Amino acid sequence: MKLNDRVVWIDVRASGLDPAADRLERLSVAVTDKELAVLAEAEDVSVDDPKEAEQVALALIAEHVEQGVGILAGTRVQDVRRVLAAHLPVLFGYLHYRSIDVSTVRELVRRWYPDVHASRPPDAGSIQDGIAELRHYRETAFAPAPASVD
Repeated sequence: MKLNDRVVWIDVRASGLDPAADRLERLSVAVTDKELAVLAEAEDVSVDDPKEAEQVALALIAEHVEQGVGILAGTRVQDVRRVLAAHLPVLFGYLHYRSIDVSTVRELVRRWYPDVHASRPPDAGSIQDGIAELRHYRETAFAPAPASVD
């Protein structure tokens, strides 16, 4: 598998919605392969010291993804990018500029495949929920993968 096929899932929790004014409180990170199998994860890393939390996240990600090629994924990717840029700039700079936003896929499936949307797994907002939802869409809404995808 190519390293650029890896997906970096990040979820953040902050004290409010304004990254410039609010404090980053928690960070969760996972790395999956292109088939959405989890390769590594760190859930609910407390952010008492942003630099320390950033180093924990970077160490986990760097084991699986080279700098500049990890595609950021999640259900609120725009919000996550804003928080990373404000509080964890080294981590922000490590990631590729492209994103996979599960909420965008959800909205497309809702419009084009309402039965698939109705049968999606429950979402409590975790990285694992986002991965499960994207797996569901891959299995039910997208065409089957060709026999040889490498």
